[in-house]
Amino acid sequence: PPPPTKLGTLPPLAGPAAPCGPSMRKSMSWVVEQVNGGGGVLGRRVELVSEDDQTNPDAGVRAARKLIHVDKVAAVMGTWASSVTTAVAPLCWESKTFLTTVSGSDSITQLPHQGYLVRTQPNTHLQVAKLSAFLLELRVKRLFILSAQTPFAEATHKLLAEALPKGGAQVAGQVIYDKDKITFRSEIDQALRTNPDMIYLNGYTPDITVLMKDLFKAGYAGQRIAQGYAANAKLLSSLPAERRPPEVLVKGGAASIGHIVYDREKVTFRSEVDQALRAKPDMIFFNGYAPDVTVVLKEIFKAGYAGGKVAPAFAVNQKLLVSLPHEVTDGVYTWAPS
Repeated sequence: PPPPTKLGTLPPLAGPAAPCGPSMRKSMSWVVEQVNGGGGVLGRRVELVSEDDQTNPDAGVRAARKLIHVDKVAAVMGTWASSVTTAVAPLCWESKTFLTTVSGSDSITQLPHQGYLVRTQPNTHLQVAKLSAFLLELRVKRLFILSAQTPFAEATHKLLAEALPKGGAQVAGQVIYDKDKITFRSEIDQALRTNPDMIYLNGYTPDITVLMKDLFKAGYAGQRIAQGYAANAKLLSSLPAERRPPEVLVKGGAASIGHIVYDREKVTFRSEVDQALRAKPDMIFFNGYAPDVTVVLKEIFKAGYAGGKVAPAFAVNQKLLVSLPHEVTDGVYTWAPS
């Protein structure tokens, strides 16, 4: 049989972006399985060779050199951090090895890559345009940016400073910090002196974890916003409950403004409902089963909530719909994985 076509994967399996890397590698492995199951490409099987860029430019360069010169891969896939992609890209175009990346910095595609690089996610310009519109929808007036030292930090500041004044808001200031520090209290003190009503935590999971704790200790009661890949579910669940709200996760322009985990054996959820309504949501997701969702729907109706409601189809089933008055279930959306 002909030799396989080798493709290299270089996602972050360690370092600040480690939560993203394993799922990226798993996705690429699944696609290769499907392709090989269908006969491969032009009669040749595809073989993956995996390395770890550790969310670190030096480690990324060492791993890329191995993939290109030792493993002889036809492409390197999955660099995540813009700093890693910036370091790895010259190795790829010089060796005529194709590079695919999910790095967002505008500078990535401005490199002299000679056609050997493609980005598969929105760049900084597109991301910040959406973020600006969202901040203005939230009626933010004074935004302070706490940014990790990354290739997109300055571009993000510049784009926000241009966009926000068009809606009556402003960037009150920015601090670019070393993400490896163990405390950011001096940076936070600088931010709080500008009296912001929103702080943008523009970094990665490890440093944002420290920032959120330090902001809490400093008594900041305003809003905080961060990328969903950084302020992820694992981070939020690791923090004490009093430190979680009102963090906002940006995902497609929407926001998750709160999360309550309840004991589904309870006979009433009125306290949970009251807590949810204080967040002023326009949609509530009931992530439970038919018995508890039945009780929550009744109580949220009694509380006068008139916003959107969504629940898994297995929970809002026909039996539930028949058992409740129409005005209680009216407007409930259901979803299923299919």
